[in-house]
Amino acid sequence: MATQKLTLKRSFTTVFAGLLLTQHLVFAQSAPNHEDAFWYVQGQISTLSDHKDASFQAALGGPVRVDGSQALNNGRSGSLAVGRQMTYRDDNGDKIPLRLELESWSGRYARERVSLGVRTETVNDQVRFNVIFLNAAIRLAESEKKYAETLSPVGQFWLKAGVGLGTGKYPDTTYNFGCACMRAADSRAASYQLQLIYEVQSSKNVQIFGQLGRVWLPSVGTEIGLGGSQTRYQKLGTDTVSLGLRYAFH
Repeated sequence: MATQKLTLKRSFTTVFAGLLLTQHLVFAQSAPNHEDAFWYVQGQISTLSDHKDASFQAALGGPVRVDGSQALNNGRSGSLAVGRQMTYRDDNGDKIPLRLELESWSGRYARERVSLGVRTETVNDQVRFNVIFLNAAIRLAESEKKYAETLSPVGQFWLKAGVGLGTGKYPDTTYNFGCACMRAADSRAASYQLQLIYEVQSSKNVQIFGQLGRVWLPSVGTEIGLGGSQTRYQKLGTDTVSLGLRYAFH
């Protein structure tokens, strides 16, 4: 499992670094076409994949550790972003559109059940995440049909990768389990995302887009209590399906 997580992290880092390197190389070799460059703001809503047995580990004090699981369902998220699209030309004169954006992402899960050792409790509370992402995107393909007013492609595919700082919040369940290790958890850690986007130009300044991807949400731990009691919730790799709207301006 540790090897798989390390491989996923390395794969993501490679993709994100590759996108940034591509932008850096293009920036270094050609000047941007400012007539094609624009700012944009966008918003999106998403559904998040369920986690029927999301794992965690509780340190009860001393060397005693107990594995647990929880059911996280009905995940939803929303985000707002501001970004800049720039167009460069390669040695053949072909345009290379690239984007950089800053995104504020918020999501939540309904937590129905928590199991610790042989004991299972129904909790019906909510787990929440907030992430600030720095994203880079490159266009993969475009339609031949152009939008008349802007001459931009009617349909486009983009690949986006992002890294950010995420906060996870798990509610207190000490009452349910009678263990100080199950206090409320609230901590920050690195988060990542990788998204495939298809967008359609619906008017001169507006694009509608759909998005399929994956978000890696942070591992979260409670503060260490007496005797070293603590609970550590594992990082969540969550599949996302999104629908959004982008407004462009100069």
